[in-house]
Order: sequence, then C-alpha cells, then structure tokens
Amino acid sequence: MSRISKKTIHRYLRRSEPTYSSAKSRGGILDKYIKKIDELFLAGISSKDILVNIRESGYIGCESLFRTYLSKLKKAKVLSNNKNKTNSASKLIKRERLYNIFWRNYNELTEKNQLILNEIVQSSLQLSKTYQSIQSFRDIILNKDSRSLVYWIDNNIKSEITHIKKFAQSLKKDVVAVSNRLNHEYTNAVLEGHANRLKNVKHMMYGRANFDLLRQRALFKI
Repeated sequence: MSRISKKTIHRYLRRSEPTYSSAKSRGGILDKYIKKIDELFLAGISSKDILVNIRESGYIGCESLFRTYLSKLKKAKVLSNNKNKTNSASKLIKRERLYNIFWRNYNELTEKNQLILNEIVQSSLQLSKTYQSIQSFRDIILNKDSRSLVYWIDNNIKSEITHIKKFAQSLKKDVVAVSNRLNHEYTNAVLEGHANRLKNVKHMMYGRANFDLLRQRALFKI
C-alpha cells in the first residue's frame, strides 16, 4: 500500500508536468575541480596524474569521490561540456590519431583533421597550451635550434600540464646531449649498431669463442 494520501495522488495526476522538489543540493567538495578534471581527461591524462594535479590545486577530498566521478566520464565517453554537440566534427577519436594531429604541421593535415584540431583547441585551454608546446618543440627539432631548446625547457618546466612538465624536466637533465645532437650531424648510432652486432655474435657462439675467433666473426658479415 502507498503511504501517500489520496489527495496528493489526485493532485499529481491532475498536473501536466512532473513535480520536483524545490530543495537545493549543497555543492560538493569536488565541484570546483570538475572543469579541470574534464579538460585533463579529454587530454588523455591518466587518472593518477589528474588526481595529483587537483591535489596540487587544493583538493583535500577522498580519492574514492574522485574515482567515482571519473568512472562516470569513462562510461559516458564524452565530456559534459560537449555532450550536446551532436554534430561535433571530432567526437571520439583514437589516441594515436590525436598524437598525429598534434605533432604534424597544420598545413599538412587533411581538411577533416584541421576541423577536428580547431574544435579541440577551442574547447579547452589545457589542450590549446599542449598543442602550442608540441608545435614549438617540433619546430625546434626540425630547425635544429639548440638555443630555442633551452628557452623551451625553461618555459615549460613550470607547466601545469603534468606530461609536458615531466618531459621538460627530463630534457633539462640531458640538455647538453640533446643540444649536441641538434648542433652536430654525427652521432654514436654507428657505434651502438656495432656493439649490438657484437652482442648478437657472442650470443650465437654461447660465449665460448676466444678473442681471435670473436674478432674474425665481428669483422666479417654473418
């Protein structure tokens, strides 16, 4: 039996629209970080790095609350700020394709990929900054501009985008080696190739060859 009175039931039946409660829900502790979570999720950032990012921004809530919201994003397969864009040019695209779009020069992209890229960078400030960092780094590599590399590292090592920041930090540790590669044509690739070939020869001979035989096998093609 229903605990609702007959008068209430008849009042509901006479209404043309459903009745909603006028009570307002209280804002959750995660609410002010929702936009940032959405942007980082769309950028392909891992859930672990997203949590670290919002922790650094001041989030003090439990991890389970964050995981619950993130699982809804994964199930929906689309961010809340784009859910009404039924004619979206990009919609869901594979990560490998997104990498290719972000790395290649804009003029080298097909018209369809240009539309996708335009929509992506306009939809998120985080993605726009990511694209700009990738393109500037690409120009440095193609132009072999070691001076600009140092500037790029200093500019991106404080980036709020976790992966860009970590990449800049790793480059700074080997900045001399990376700069030398940009400044000089020669590399140690040939030496590394011979070292690998020598290792293969030793493996084929089960490590039992004396130096003279090993030398002959290394000098001649197998």
